Amino acid sequence: MSRAFWKWTCGVAATAIVALPAVGQEVSSQLLETGPELIPVQGPVSPTPRPAQAPRTVPAAPNRVTTPGTAPPTTTPIGTQGATGFGLTAAGTTARPVDLPNMYGDMGGLYNYSPYTQAVTPNGQLVTVLPGQTQRFPAGTAFNRTVDGFTVLTTPTRVPLPPNVVYPPGFLQKLGAGETVAATRLPSGQRSSTEVLVTGQDPRAADGALPVNTVRGAFKVGENESPRPVDRVYLSYNYFHDVNQSLRVPGLPVTDVHRETLGFEKTFLQGDASIGFRLPLLQVTGPDNLNRSSVGDLTIISKFALINNPFEPTSDGSIRGGQVLSTGVAITVPTGGAAAFSAQDPEVHPTVIQPYVGGIMTFRRSYAQFFTSVTVPTDRRDTTYLFNSLQYGYLLYRSPTAANFVTSVTPLIELHVDTPLNNRGITRLPVGAYDVVSFTGGTTFGLGRRSFLNVGANVPVTGPRPYTIEGMAHLNILY
Repeated sequence: MSRAFWKWTCGVAATAIVALPAVGQEVSSQLLETGPELIPVQGPVSPTPRPAQAPRTVPAAPNRVTTPGTAPPTTTPIGTQGATGFGLTAAGTTARPVDLPNMYGDMGGLYNYSPYTQAVTPNGQLVTVLPGQTQRFPAGTAFNRTVDGFTVLTTPTRVPLPPNVVYPPGFLQKLGAGETVAATRLPSGQRSSTEVLVTGQDPRAADGALPVNTVRGAFKVGENESPRPVDRVYLSYNYFHDVNQSLRVPGLPVTDVHRETLGFEKTFLQGDASIGFRLPLLQVTGPDNLNRSSVGDLTIISKFALINNPFEPTSDGSIRGGQVLSTGVAITVPTGGAAAFSAQDPEVHPTVIQPYVGGIMTFRRSYAQFFTSVTVPTDRRDTTYLFNSLQYGYLLYRSPTAANFVTSVTPLIELHVDTPLNNRGITRLPVGAYDVVSFTGGTTFGLGRRSFLNVGANVPVTGPRPYTIEGMAHLNILY
């Protein structure tokens, strides 16, 4: 048994020695093809080689697999995926330079005033004598109140109006050259016992004031304007209800002003500068002697951005960048009719030069912008104004896709402070002025990819109030 066991052991060893080179060659080949994979071996090693296995393949990354003849896909930057409105365009495109709503504004024009006298004739007709005009009133005419409780009447002392001329109701006439007047006082509400002549040229004949420049036009730089240069065309509508409400004597019809403004703006110097034009159309409704329509004064606005950072939207709806600091000059030229500047004294109708500075700051989902300007008229009889306007808004909604009709919603509030630097007081001749503080509230709606609609209202909070309330709507279309 011992000899048989050793004989079997020697046979197995000889077989292993013969098969070892073949096994080593097979293992080396397998390691080259499949990597250092350990293959456990159980039982006796067979000298018969195993069939070769197919090589393994590693799948390529999805973004590297392309179809022959097609371009590889591009990646849309974060923050512009399907966004639009306030400077955002369709996915994958560059944002437009416009980012935030324009300043809405508050003014129908300069708040200059001039004296007037109101009378009720014996037949009950209400007549207003305007500055620079005169009218003969029959005995029995009652006049309205004055500042000190009296109505001051002027009677002709030389070269009187012809007594045989019949003056129709509401007739107004300039005083003749060389005519002098003497003043008399009549308690408010008392009827005159003699025929009298009243003129608006003498400030002592004033018992109130009518707005002179309220219908001048959209000359203030912060009216539907942005500190950032923009390519756009626009249409604005402003409605001023009950003009001169706080100074209007009871019984005088309400005066309203309607204003439509056509304008456009074009950028140059790679979007860092622009030039714009505004042309207002004016309609005044009220007493018969105040009803009129006119094309307003043309305003030319130059703008240059000292700082013009682009608007950088983010995927969470907040904003980065967008800071602006700009300056320029607005020039209003007297191209309009008499009603464009003064419904009462068209002789004061100068060119107005208005240097200004404006800026924008952003705070994630909110922003603030401002305008400060000074008007410099070429006629010293006109009023020099300091204008300060501040707007704060919040990006309430931004559509995730440019296909929606309403792509953004931004509520906002504005503070306006209009300060006359000369001619202060409503009894100054030929025109006077006073401080006005007002608030504007509204909402800007982004419409599609290129349009913005502003809807708002303005209320003066200091007196005398130039109007009770102002409604406004501005449509801006980018190009």
